[in-house]
This record gives sequence, C-alpha cells and structure tokens, in this order.
Amino acid sequence: VIIQVASRIKKNLREQDFLARMGADEFAIILKNFTSDADLSLIARQLISSISEPLEISGSAITVGASIGLAQVPVGKADVDALKAYAEAALYQAKKNGKNTYHVFSNDLAHSFHERVALHAMMRQAIKNKEFAVTLHPSDVLHIPGLGFDGLVGYSPIAMAKNAIGMAIACEE
Repeated sequence: VIIQVASRIKKNLREQDFLARMGADEFAIILKNFTSDADLSLIARQLISSISEPLEISGSAITVGASIGLAQVPVGKADVDALKAYAEAALYQAKKNGKNTYHVFSNDLAHSFHERVALHAMMRQAIKNKEFAVTLHPSDVLHIPGLGFDGLVGYSPIAMAKNAIGMAIACEE
C-alpha cells in the first residue's frame, strides 16, 4: 500500500520537488518555487484525488485517504524546524476537519499552535516536577462493583499533596 501511495504522490510532483517517508504512513513533500496558498491548495487537491483512487492489493480493491498539512517558509527565514512544526499543526487541523482534507497554515493557526507548544512545555515540566496526581475511582461499566477502576489525572501541586496519602494506600492495596 505504502509503495503504491508513494508512487501516486511522486507522479503529482515535479522533478525539483522532494518526497520523503517520515513514518509508517506519513510523508513530507518539499515543493520548490511556490508562492501562493492557491498553488499549494491545487497540489493538495490533486494529491488527495490521486491517493484516494482505489488501490489493487492481492486482487482486491481498497481505498485509502489522505490528510495534508501545508506550510510555506516564512519570508526571510529558512527555519526547517519551524516549517515542519507549522506543517504538522496544519496536518492536525486537516485531520480534525475530516478525512481527505488539507489545511494551509495561517496566522490564526499560528496563535493556537504557539499556545499548544507552551502547554506541551508546561506539561513536560510538570511531569519532570511530578506535579500530576492520579486518582482511581471504581468503575461499574458492567455494573459489577469493584471489577475495575477509572483513573483521573489531575495537574496541581496542591492536588498532588492532597492525594499523596490516598495514592500510598492504593499502592499498598
């Protein structure tokens, strides 16, 4: 499947463009000499159309979808890490919007992206400082008391102190 999808992507690219497989089912494409979001959107629609055509695998027709995040290098900057992060933020938004969609990174998305980056940094620091507290509650999904537990994770140095005794008792049990 991946080989056929990669082949379809490559057929939609020009000689000067670059295609790389980034993960199990994730690709990165670098398009050179594109200046407008309209040009990028056209390529994205072509890629989605091509990828979503049925594939033949072992005599069976299957269909796959694609979500695409688009970002342009900011004028005067060639920050590869920022470009990748912006494309990933746009990809996240495309996936949020549904299957076979694309999203172009924008100033609005930049604001929510920076908020998310700050939240991730705060969470990493909270993990490092052991500021998360886990509280277990009996689960009665099957209406059998005591069969299982639901865990809630809270973030607060105060909550951590309050739950320390309860967590110690739960560990002993």
